[in-house]
Amino acid sequence: MVAEGKTKGKPSKNVKLSKTCESPSQKYPGICRSSYCAAICKQQGLMGGKCTGFRRKCVCTKKC
Repeated sequence: MVAEGKTKGKPSKNVKLSKTCESPSQKYPGICRSSYCAAICKQQGLMGGKCTGFRRKCVCTKKC
C-alpha cells in the first residue's frame, strides 16, 4: 500500500525542504545562555538561536 503523496518511500514532489541558515546575533550581550539567546533571536524576527564556539557566541537561525 502506498501512502497518498508518496511513492515507494520517496517524498512527493510538492513537499518543499527548507534550509536553515545561521548568523551571529546583533543584539545579544555577553556570554551566551541558550534560552536567552533563542528569545533575543526571536525578538529580532528570526526562528531561534543557540550558543556556539569557544567564546560562547549567540548565533541566530532563520530559513534560507
